[in-house]
Amino acid sequence: MFENADVTTTNVSHAVSEGTDSTGDDEGGFEEDPSLLRVIADEDADAFEYSFTVDGRVEHIVDGDYPSNPDASAPDTIHENDDGSYTVEGVVAGYTGDSTRWGGDSYRFTGDFSAFSLNGVAAVTIDGETVDPARLVSGSDDETSDGTGDDTTSDDGSENILRVIADEDADAFEYSFTVDGRVEHIVDGDYPSNPDASAPDTIRENDDGSYTVEGVVAGYTGDSTRWGGDSYRFTGELIEFSKAGPAEVVVNGDVIDPDEYTIQESRTLRVIADEDADAFEYSFTVDGRVEHIVDGDYPSNPDVSAPDTIRENDDGSYTVEGVVAGYTGDSTRWGGDSYRITGAIVSMRLQGQADVLLEGEVVDPDDYGLPNRLTIIGSGSTSTYDFTVDGELRKDPNGSLDGELEMSGSSAEGSVVNGVDSFRFEGDITHFQFEGEAGVYLDDQQVEPTLLQTEEDPTLQSWIVVEGVGHVTEYAFSVSGHVRKSPDLGPVETDDVIKGNAIEGVADTETDGYRFSGDLESLEIRGTADLRFNEN
Repeated sequence: MFENADVTTTNVSHAVSEGTDSTGDDEGGFEEDPSLLRVIADEDADAFEYSFTVDGRVEHIVDGDYPSNPDASAPDTIHENDDGSYTVEGVVAGYTGDSTRWGGDSYRFTGDFSAFSLNGVAAVTIDGETVDPARLVSGSDDETSDGTGDDTTSDDGSENILRVIADEDADAFEYSFTVDGRVEHIVDGDYPSNPDASAPDTIRENDDGSYTVEGVVAGYTGDSTRWGGDSYRFTGELIEFSKAGPAEVVVNGDVIDPDEYTIQESRTLRVIADEDADAFEYSFTVDGRVEHIVDGDYPSNPDVSAPDTIRENDDGSYTVEGVVAGYTGDSTRWGGDSYRITGAIVSMRLQGQADVLLEGEVVDPDDYGLPNRLTIIGSGSTSTYDFTVDGELRKDPNGSLDGELEMSGSSAEGSVVNGVDSFRFEGDITHFQFEGEAGVYLDDQQVEPTLLQTEEDPTLQSWIVVEGVGHVTEYAFSVSGHVRKSPDLGPVETDDVIKGNAIEGVADTETDGYRFSGDLESLEIRGTADLRFNEN
């Protein structure tokens, strides 16, 4: 448990375990209790090399099960590096009854791993627990040399390594991600991606210059055709990520939360001029991404003399500017333009008469002109709200508004269960009353509802995620500020209880996510789970 801890928790991932085995080996020469590492080759494996580096100390274990052998013809060696770390290089082979082939090697070590490489199939255990070698590595310095080519080197020379590592017992499932730079396969080393498999891992360039990867992974079961994960080298920023099964996503050695890069479902937006309208300009801005639809009904056309253009703004939003005119049978005047968008429409302007259709439904462009957005995301149980602003208030067409709603002037009162109620407004919120477990968001940031009508900053800037790994795990934590269940980080469940600024919950296979303000004051895990938290 952390009691009143002042800790740096940005992008920390830590698997909390119930305990580990210990050994009775001699621990002389170590300043702290060492751990026992074993590399155990598969029974029918031919001899292959392995190596690893630790920033502490390491020594051979020369007796007992799977002894390492510094005196063999192909010896297992330990050498000290210039930075004080130690590197082990050895050879193992499956045990076949030959007294010269022990089937594995054992070492006593302290510190963290900075590199680990296997050139064959083997189990790696630490203190009796099987571990994934790729997840042992604490940094990414050695990983940037994996793979082939340097096509992904950016202008400043930086590149990133991304790995999708399926849970050990996971059936095959799909994943995809998009980066705004370049991306390439890493086809050797741990977790190679495979563009040549029957279900290949593919890379395609999008119209806006970004790249999207689509692949398939499955838990490693000893089958040489199922590697357990895929690896890629990329430049730029990771902007979207989606996976259809359980896996860790690792960027430069750090586990990330894929939910922070959730791919937003695309929608079709059309601007269709009235039949007798002369040519006029229009524009709109979205906080996601946008691309031309150049075929089908009402294609947009980036190549005409008065082109329909898309530009990225400084804040990451995109603005479209185009021209439409009523269709009169002239093949150069299509009568409308179409786009594929993600995210929310934040503004729209028409200088002539036209219908605007979002997913086939006519919407009012005036509904997108107000600067602020208030969103209530349902959690599965009924939440009620009523609020008032001191300026204009409109329903936001980006929401679903599936519950009861009454609006009068600058006030709204409603309820939400599973849907999303969203509003646009100008001015300030002068009154807000709320009951329930829905997530409340102001301009896309989750907030503490009770603070919306006060001078205090309502933003819940920090988050914590407890991800179940198949075992019932109880957890509890407390914060110095406010805390709310976050529907964008995980489902809201009845057995997760908030009492003031304290949380008690249970995770099995699901993911529980919370956002909070202030400091994380205490944390207790009873069981086994993956824990990630970010304290701002």
